[in-house]
Amino acid sequence: MATIGIVALAYFAGDWHGAHVERKSINAELAHARAEAVDQARTKERELQRAISKLQLDNDEVTKNAKIQTDSLRADVRRGAVRLSIATSGHRPTCGDTGVASGTGDQERADILPEVADALVGIATDADSEVRRTNLCIDSYNALSAILSIKGK
Repeated sequence: MATIGIVALAYFAGDWHGAHVERKSINAELAHARAEAVDQARTKERELQRAISKLQLDNDEVTKNAKIQTDSLRADVRRGAVRLSIATSGHRPTCGDTGVASGTGDQERADILPEVADALVGIATDADSEVRRTNLCIDSYNALSAILSIKGK
């Protein structure tokens, strides 16, 4: 009976040892797979950071150039070098009417006051800025989608 007990104990000890070795092997494989996944994620993160940084730099440059253009246009409008006008109908200018710019054909044009023109340029500038901001958001999403291979566009 003692022999059977020793044999059973040896069998279970060997079985336990085999299971223990197998668990260590599985744990090592899992640790290796996790390390590879972390490395891949970090590589994609760096790639995404580079893409977003480039998009931001490009957007900053476009924004800077737009500000220079807008400031120049506003200065020209304020000093009268550029006049904004709108098409009008039903208005027949008289000889002394200076509020109408010369038009082509039957179309008459009315000058916009410089302060109103400046306000309109400001509104257009704000709208342009929001379009650039939205485009940056879309471009950032597209970069993320491409880098992470997101489907369903």
